[in-house]
Amino acid sequence: MQMQTLAQEIIETIGHDAAMKIFEVYGGTRIYIPKYIAGTNKIRNQKIRLDRLGGASARQLSEKYRINIRRIFFICKKPF
Repeated sequence: MQMQTLAQEIIETIGHDAAMKIFEVYGGTRIYIPKYIAGTNKIRNQKIRLDRLGGASARQLSEKYRINIRRIFFICKKPF
């Protein structure tokens, strides 16, 4: 993703004023933003299992959910 596109996405998501504050404070710095919180992982994992049962490949799921293939296999091994 290009930086200009990322900046526009941040502005659209949290609003102009909040985005400008983040850019002012953290501009040029690498920061880690977690993808999910614990509660949403359960829901995401259930969707992954259902998609896999529906015939989706591990690679397709990896791209869709933006996690690595090994994680897909690990999630699919666990029971609902």
